[in-house]
Amino acid sequence: MTHPNLFQGLPPILLSPFLNFQFHESVDDSKKHLKQLNDHLMGEISELKHEVVLVREIPQRLCESMASCRDINKDVLLTLQSFVPDGDSSIGKFLSTTCEIGLSLFSNLEKRFSMEMDGHKSFNVNDSLVQENWKVLSERLKGTITSLALPDKLAVQNKEEKNPICGSAYK
Repeated sequence: MTHPNLFQGLPPILLSPFLNFQFHESVDDSKKHLKQLNDHLMGEISELKHEVVLVREIPQRLCESMASCRDINKDVLLTLQSFVPDGDSSIGKFLSTTCEIGLSLFSNLEKRFSMEMDGHKSFNVNDSLVQENWKVLSERLKGTITSLALPDKLAVQNKEEKNPICGSAYK
């Protein structure tokens, strides 16, 4: 228990059972306090473990939501395309290009979430592929929009050529 040299200078009366009782009571109080602290910390650790599980599920949930949004986007655009009688028309090309861009964007996001779930941290290589893909899709979209606007532009030019007085008045 205690070292005998510890109480050498104290009168024997102080080494009474009361002192022994107080010492043990103090030790018991300390043990109770440590147990309370331990229980509290164990509760906090349990909460943190639960939060970690929830955080780890986020990429999977986002990936599932992204897949659902992709499918809805595809269905909407395919429905719109079904109302266009000629798929080679400007509107048909526009809807087709828009659908392709949407699917590409959703696909890239899904890949990123998937890579994050697998623990890959570097997207630099894939970023260049995404940028290149975006350039191609952007050029296709610009071409489609230009082809949509071209008939209107030609119609305005033809109208101005037929009626030069009105055409020059607006310039």
